[in-house]
This record gives sequence, C-alpha cells and structure tokens, in this order.
Amino acid sequence: SYGHLNESFPVKENVSDAVVGTFNLSEISQIDGDMDFDLYFSLPIAVSNITSLLDELLSAAVDVYSDSNSTGNLSETFQNIFEGLTNISWSNFTLNIADITLSGEENFTLYVMDEDSTIAEREITVKRNVISENANVSTLIDSILENLTTFNYVGLLDIWDQLTQNVQHVTVSLHNISYYGDELTFMIEAENEMANVREILQQLGEINETALIDILETIGYYSDTNLSESQIKNIKAVINIFNFIRPLLEKLLNVSFVYDSIKYPSSITFDGKLVERREIGKRRYFLRNLTVDSSNKKVLSKNPPLYSNTSEVRISGSGEQWVVYPSYNHITRVVGDADVVLYMKYPEVADLLTNLSLGSLLSFIYVIEASLLDVDKDGNVVKEIASGTKTVNVVLSRSLTQIEVKDIDYVLEKNHALALKVSVSSRFLQSSRFNNISIANFSLSDLTNLLNLLGIEFDLGDLIGIEEPTLMYNSYNASSHVDVTLTLPTDIKLEFKNGVSSKQRILKSGRAIYNITVRNQGNKSDTVNLTVYAIDTNYMVTPEGWTYFLNGTDGGTATYSQYGIRYVSGSISLSGGQNKDITVTVTPSPNGKYGDSAKLYISADGERGRDSLEGMVILSPEKRRFLIDISSIPGKDVRKGSSYTYLFIIKNAGNDVEDLVISVESQNGWDFVLDTSSIQLNPGEEKEVNVTVTVPQNVETGSQDILVFTVYSADHPSNRNTVMVVTTAVVPTVAQVITESFDSFAQTMGLTAVFGSAAGMILLTIVIAIILLIIVFIIRHILRKHVLLICFDRIKEVDVDGEEKFEIVVRNPTKWRKVYDLSINKESLPEGWDGSISDGEIKLDPGEEHKIYVSVRASPDVGPDGYAEIKVTAVPRDRPAKRSTISLLAMVKGAQIKLGIANVFHWPRIFKEGEIVTTRFSVKNEGNVTAKNLSIVLSVNGIEKNRVDNISIPAGGYADVKMPWRAFQGKNNVYIRVIRQ
Repeated sequence: SYGHLNESFPVKENVSDAVVGTFNLSEISQIDGDMDFDLYFSLPIAVSNITSLLDELLSAAVDVYSDSNSTGNLSETFQNIFEGLTNISWSNFTLNIADITLSGEENFTLYVMDEDSTIAEREITVKRNVISENANVSTLIDSILENLTTFNYVGLLDIWDQLTQNVQHVTVSLHNISYYGDELTFMIEAENEMANVREILQQLGEINETALIDILETIGYYSDTNLSESQIKNIKAVINIFNFIRPLLEKLLNVSFVYDSIKYPSSITFDGKLVERREIGKRRYFLRNLTVDSSNKKVLSKNPPLYSNTSEVRISGSGEQWVVYPSYNHITRVVGDADVVLYMKYPEVADLLTNLSLGSLLSFIYVIEASLLDVDKDGNVVKEIASGTKTVNVVLSRSLTQIEVKDIDYVLEKNHALALKVSVSSRFLQSSRFNNISIANFSLSDLTNLLNLLGIEFDLGDLIGIEEPTLMYNSYNASSHVDVTLTLPTDIKLEFKNGVSSKQRILKSGRAIYNITVRNQGNKSDTVNLTVYAIDTNYMVTPEGWTYFLNGTDGGTATYSQYGIRYVSGSISLSGGQNKDITVTVTPSPNGKYGDSAKLYISADGERGRDSLEGMVILSPEKRRFLIDISSIPGKDVRKGSSYTYLFIIKNAGNDVEDLVISVESQNGWDFVLDTSSIQLNPGEEKEVNVTVTVPQNVETGSQDILVFTVYSADHPSNRNTVMVVTTAVVPTVAQVITESFDSFAQTMGLTAVFGSAAGMILLTIVIAIILLIIVFIIRHILRKHVLLICFDRIKEVDVDGEEKFEIVVRNPTKWRKVYDLSINKESLPEGWDGSISDGEIKLDPGEEHKIYVSVRASPDVGPDGYAEIKVTAVPRDRPAKRSTISLLAMVKGAQIKLGIANVFHWPRIFKEGEIVTTRFSVKNEGNVTAKNLSIVLSVNGIEKNRVDNISIPAGGYADVKMPWRAFQGKNNVYIRVIRQ
C-alpha cells in the first residue's frame, strides 16, 4: 500500500490495512527532536485448537458441496490447489498457523528513510490475545459448523470475525531525529511471511471453472484436457469449497498495519516545520476556544480537543460564530456538502412542564440553523455561503444534532477565512389541542402572525418560557465539528486546440507540436505559471538528447533541472474571461531509436486554479521513407602493386534522419581501406566516403575485381542500396619507362633544342604511330579471339525463392566454323544458390551469333546479404586454350530475418530461493530466409543463467526452447536474448 501523510484526521469509517505500508511526507522544512508514532495493528485472535478447526471446516465443506456422483478425494484436490497457488502445503499451512498461536505475538518493522538511506529503524512487537479451549470457544466452533451445514454464510463470517478480529494499539517513540530535506518515507512491514499468503488469496478472488482447470493442468493434476463428466463435477465442487474457505483464510491471515479510519487513526507527531501548503481535500474543523493575540476566541481548528473540559454556550436567534484560524493564505474553493455535528443540550421536558400551565399538551420544537460564512481578514462577514437547518423535537431529541449544508460551491479570496455560525432560527410549540384555544375568536397562532405583521416582535417560546439550547464543544467528550471539502479554484483551464492529438507519432527527424489554449474562465485576473517537462517512463528522467520549447509566454522562458528531469517554465497574465494560445514543441534526440518515447506533462498553476495536460511522443517509422542515393563511380585501370581511391557520395533522399552502416567487399579478396564504416545523414544531407583499393603485385595483367559498396540502415538492415565498381590490374610503369627512353633519344638527336621538353613526346608519338600500323596487322592475325561472350546486364537482383535470367550473346569472330562447349561454375556457388545454362553445346558459322540464357535461383538458405558470382565459360573444341569467360553477379533481394520470442511460460510461478525454475518459450523466424548460427541467452537479474548456441531456424519456422535456472531471493527479472553470430 502506498499513501501520503495528511495533517487532517481521518473522516471515514472503513479501515485501510497493508502487510507493507509505505507513506510519504513531502514539503518538509525541518525535523529536530522526537517522533512519536501512534499506531494500530490487526492480528487475528489466536485459537489454541485452530489446526483441528481448519481440518473440521474443510471436512464439513467437502460434505456440504459434494454429492453422490462425486468421485475421488475432494479434500486432497483442494489441498493440491492450495499448494499450487501458494507454494505451501496445506499441512504446513495449518502447522504455521499453530506456530503463530504459540508465539503469542507478531513483529513489525518501522523504517524512516530519505531518498538515499535509512534514518531510523525500530522493531515493533504486538501482543496477541489468546482464546483458550473453553466453553465459549467450543460454542463458537459448533456455531461455525452449524452455519456451514445450513449454508448460512453471512452468519459464519460474523462468527469468524469474533475469532479473527483484533486491533491492537501501540505507541513507539524515536528520539533525537534530526533531518533537513524535502521528503521522508515511512514504511511499516509485517515480518510474518504467512501474511503474504493472504495477499495471494486476495489477488485470486473467486475462481471459476476455466481458471481452476488451467491451474490443475499447470500443477500436473490432470494430464488430459478432455475431462470426464465426473471430473467436471469434482471441479465444480472444489470451486465451491475453495471460494467458501478463501475469505475465511484471508481473515485468519490478516496480520497487517491499520490506518486511515476514524476509529483507528494511526498518526505521527514530531517537532519540526513543514513548507506552507494549500488547504486541499476533506477537512474536519473542530469548534475550539483558543488564545489568539492574547485574547480568547472561538475558532475552527484542524486539531481535535485533547482534554475533557467541555465549553458551553447558549445558542440564541442571533447565534454564535467560530472562524477558521489561521485564515487561508491562498484562494480556496469550498465545494460539495458540509456535515455539521453539534453536541447540544436541550431543556429537560420535566423542567419545561413546571413553567407551563398547558403541561403535557405541548411539544417543544427548535429549528437549529448552521450557516457557513466568508469572513475577511478584519473579521467582517463578506457573505453567507450556504446554510442548513435541523428541526429538533425536545421530547424526542438526543444530544447529538447533525445538520447537512448541501450543494456548496464558493471561492474564498486570499487571507479570508471560513466561519461557522450556529443559531436558533425559531422556537415554537406544537399541539393539536393547543391550536384549538382561541381568544376573541382568534387562535394563538393567528394572534402571533398578526403581531408579527404589525412589526411587534413576538416569540411564543419567550412568552411561555422555553429556554435556549446549549452548545457543548472544545473537549473530546463533546467534539462538535464541521466537515467540509476544500479544493483549488477551477478558473484556469488547459485545452488542446482542435486537431491536436495528445499522442503523437513522429519520425526521428520530426517534431511533435502541441498547440494549447490557456483559459481564464473566472471574472478576475490571474498570473498563470506554465511548466513543461518530459520523462522516459522506464527511468523517470528526461530522456537524454530530447529537447522541448515553450512559446507564447510573457517575457520568455527559464530552464532548470532537478533529479534528472529538465523543466521549461514561463508565465502569462490573463484577465477575467481571457484566453491565450501557447505552443510546446518536442524534438527527439539525434541518437534516438524507433520505439523510444517520452511522456510530456504541461501544467498551468495560478492563484485561481490549476490544470494539466499529458501527451505522449513516440518515435515511429510509420511515415518513414527510406531512399539513399550513391553516386555512380566508373571502373579504373590500376597498376599492379599500386592503389587507387574511389570517392563515393552518399545522399539521404528520404524524409528521416538515418544512421547508416557502410559495408565493402572485394570479390577476389583484394586489400582495401574504408575511411568510415558508419555515418548519420539528415534528410537532404550528403557525405563523401573514400575506399582505397590496392591491386596485388602477383595478379595477372588484366585481372578484374568487383568492389561491392553497400549502404544500409542500422535500424532496418533490409533497407539498403548497393553499387559496384570494377578495378582492372595493368602492367606497372611501362609508359613511364618508354617516355623516359624517348626523352633521352630526343636529346641525343638534338630534338630537344627545337621542341623543348615536348621533344621526347613528339618522338614517341611518331614511333607509336609507326608501331600502331604494325600492331594493327599483328593483332588482326595473332591476337584474334576465337569466341566472344557479350552480356549487357551483368548484375541482377534475385528474390528469395525467385529466379532471374541473364541473356548472353555468343559470337564466332573467326573465319572458320566453330563448335563451343558452354558451362558455368555451378559447384562453387555459395550455399542457397543454384544456376543452369540453356545450352551446353553450340555450333556457329563465321560471324554468326547465338543467344544463350543463364538462370540463377536463390533459395531461403541464402544469407540475408548474400550474392553469387556466376562464371560462364565458352571453350572452342579445336582450340581449348582460346577459351573465354565472363562473370555475372546475382544479389539476393528482399532477404530478411525477423526473429521473435513468444509463449513465454515460467514454472513454478511461485518459488523460493535456490529452487529450479523452468522457462519455456518459442523463438520464431517470421522472415523469408533461414536464420543461422543463433545463440539464445537467458539472464536473471542481469546474470547469465543458461544459453544455447548454434541454432538454425528456417524461414517461417520456430524453435521450442526449455531453459532451467536457479532462482534468486526476492524479485527475479528474466531477460531472454536471441543473438545472431
């Protein structure tokens, strides 16, 4: 149970109780001295033969709720259910109850704590009343069994209350407490573990048939869910037994701290100071005589009278008045109904009859009026707020007079006070025979009305000597009081403008904008303080990196932080009936992730009222559009042993900030250096990334390598874009050697003097021109190719379980008819890839072309980022050494692994430290490719307790996992992770 300490005494009859009660005292200024605790505890009265009583009770319940068709042992079934729910066997339970009886006492622990530590701690021992085995107890037990037999459940509970209800009063003092801070927490905890069983039973409530069947299956009582008719009848009988005994057990286990009721007002008294607070909530003001400014005054005080000396005052028509002291330091609203309880002393009937000649013919009637008044700081009555009356017949009256003042709604200004005025609005006598008495043909009532009309004050009560009643107050024997409800004024209101939703889903690059109207619905001006803050509800602090702004205030805003929460505040002035608009803008952290959220609080606090709004901002990809552009890069010829740097320009053409991961792969394993592996781009932003490729020295001239450059989203890896660039290895430094040689020849020939530094190049050009003419003929005859493979689209994307075809043109460039053998590297394709070629052999005449098709298929066994290189080879049968090969590249498209955890179940649900608990769950792969090399890790309270490695789950498949672990003491937080290696 969680609550707050309140300066006012309780005003309700119902009792609140708790096994562990935690209460906060806020707005503390200083505590210096002793703290006295006036506490109440509930303990069931110990009955020495309680074990046999419970067994008899269970046996009798079985007899009542079973019939001739019931089979099996219903008592045993009930005990199994009890053990499955509470983790305590029925026999141990009854023995523990007996141990409680033998102990004769219960222990509680009182803690006084601040935010960081325990300031004081005290063990409280509460004695138990014991009922021995005597005739009275036997009679009660016989009554219990008799009421059970006759199904008198209400009567049974009444009798049981006599055995179980026992509230003990204990006072405890903590000495020399010194504290300077903001808030203290007081906790009172029962040490008896059996009290927790009561909470389990309370949470269960009444069990129905379906719930009981589930419980029996869980604890292994029934292995087959198809129950027979007799088993179902047994279940219904056990339901009745359990639902009957459960509330009785709850009463028996009621070891708790009692508070918040008129009869049991647990309280704390201490020497100290509290920060001045508004008077809010239900308030009881006692009619008191107090010394104020050296004079005795009638006041309304929150503190009840502590002594027996009763004050008395005669109540006349003009009345007596009591004023709240001290007056309210804030504007305060009085609402609802007020209950006025007055201890009155009316004249004795015998005394009245001695003064009246009419004697027993008369009845004496008083009308008592209670009025609530608005009193200013000078004590002047500003206005009567409301009033109520009570008609009292003296003959039938009792000393306690209760008056209800209904439908109050009034605002007291600052430094005003509430006052109670009690008066006798009229006194009269009532008798049918008395009304028939006449004087000169006029009845007494007619004469009374006539005199009043003529302006002659006439009170029939004074005429015949009816005394004024007396009000008794200012003592605990006569604690006259008034109950009122105080609250804040409600002039100030906050409203979201039309079309503004409190729950907003935005992109990581977006903003949540709240347009809000602040209204002053009253008729007086007010200054309204506005405060905005946001928290992560998991950690109760402002999420790191999130910002929010408040616009529309008078004179700007201020920002401050406290306990990890950042506040933005400002103020506006509103005349009566005026409205103003403000705007709150929330921007998420640049490092935010989808699923992150922040709860927003906007409050308006003025003297004339306060109001608040709540909002929720969630980072959601619902409106996200992913589009990444990568600049096209032409391939390069790079000398063997040398390097070349490719410059890739990456642009975010989508609408959201993207955390991007860059992946580079060399087809042939050539060395490369990537200057960065991750970048973040806002919408429209672009960045440059360099990849330096080194051509190995030992590769063949003309060898090619495909550099695969991939950019994908860190949050959604399936969102990606890929480009490829081809690097060709060439012979190093030949051109440089030739150029240098020709420069030397030109200088020797004297050409440098004529053409300058260009002489060598001119000579080289001439020589090259000559050589080219020769090469043309040599190439034509010597380097003629015997087969050409032509493909215009060498890179394709293949869907999972899909197929793509490459179209390749085979040409015979020779002057002879050729036969070609065609093949692909099917055996060396990566796992999950398969390929085929349309033709294994073709015959071509000189210059003839023929189209062949290579089909590539990707199964669900491919990796999510997989690709395959397909090498197509054409071999002339007459010249096998003149073969030709072309490389094709297939990349998987839309491959996705989507893992989820479902059907998590722990057994047993209730356990002790060191026991083995088994957690069962399913890991599902809702993607379209196989998830490989998975590890499943189960942690408890942050400590790894079990794991399973090297698991593969096919697309659409699932793995059922069962993991045992050993429980810790206290709360066990279980965390399951699925990791891809």
